Amino acid sequence: MVKNFNILILRHFKTEGKHQEEKIIYKDAFEQAKPFIQFIKKYIEKYNNVNRIVFVSSPQERTIMTGLILSSILKGEIIEQKMKKIDIIDPVIDKAIDRDPHKKKHVKTCKILKQKINNEYKEDDLYIFVTHSSLIYNTFKCLLNNFAKTEKDDFSERIHSFSVSSITKVNNRLTYEFNRNLKN
Repeated sequence: MVKNFNILILRHFKTEGKHQEEKIIYKDAFEQAKPFIQFIKKYIEKYNNVNRIVFVSSPQERTIMTGLILSSILKGEIIEQKMKKIDIIDPVIDKAIDRDPHKKKHVKTCKILKQKINNEYKEDDLYIFVTHSSLIYNTFKCLLNNFAKTEKDDFSERIHSFSVSSITKVNNRLTYEFNRNLKN
């Protein structure tokens, strides 16, 4: 298991369209990205141990495109020397974080995520999960309980449209925040 880790869980950008055919609203995407980019940059400054950012997305278009837009903007920030140089990996698709509207697959998802984090994830990488509101609560709870080695269950399930959750462990110190609304 990695000693240090950095995990952010983001909700995809706002969408329009019918269920299963929803697409992000591209004309608003860069404006929606601003609070996320500022948060990520501050996070990297605060936890200076981040050497690489890996975006992890569900196979849905809206999460993939949210991750691509965020990674592209961050790459631009590096080119313009507005942030330190680090590698940024475009979205890696992971079906474990796909939509879960009925919240029935969280036990299976949790088992898969724990296994990947404990066996595949690299120390000092920042993993940014771009997923759906239906999965954020259970993903956060699963990962936190895995790292905290205790059951924590005192979180609201109401996910904001500009939601970010974080779990960080650096130098044996675990910090976490659930469902921070970046618009406030």
